[in-house]
Amino acid sequence: MRFVIDVLGIFRFMSVCTDAEQTVEAYLEQLCQEFGRLYQLAFSPRFVQISRYTVSTEPVSLSVTVGGAFSNGERIKATPDERWCDRLRRTPWTILGLDDSEFDTRIELLRKIYGDQCNTSVLGSCLLRASGNLSKATAICSFLRPETLNNSRRVTFVRPREDLHRRAETPSGSGKDSRKVKV
Repeated sequence: MRFVIDVLGIFRFMSVCTDAEQTVEAYLEQLCQEFGRLYQLAFSPRFVQISRYTVSTEPVSLSVTVGGAFSNGERIKATPDERWCDRLRRTPWTILGLDDSEFDTRIELLRKIYGDQCNTSVLGSCLLRASGNLSKATAICSFLRPETLNNSRRVTFVRPREDLHRRAETPSGSGKDSRKVKV
């Protein structure tokens, strides 16, 4: 069974439960391991409950089987322990294993790319989702709508044009003689 796991609206990942008869409690342990491998944060959460991703977020009992509680392809909300959530709210740089000045520097670099008026909390969540990697955070931000970033313009990245010329050796084969050839 495959599920889309959502953690606090910031982290999302696919999870595969190979045994539908596995208890929710055992599946929570599996989610902790998958999350740790995928995001490689300095402090990974311990998930305490999961629920369907709907308006009513009633937690699923830990003794129920995964196959009995959820259907294949369903979106699931995983809730981390309160200590981890508190640390994420107060000092998100510790989750990434950075000091606060390095975290602020990366946020400022994102602001230079997307504009000074951008929402700092959205940029911070992109940086968290990218596990602190600035280039990945830039890519994540580029998929957001401008109004989400509180930006009036959309930033689009394009690949640089390939060089239309390349070096080719002259027929003499000496290796020293080369010239530019238009491709």
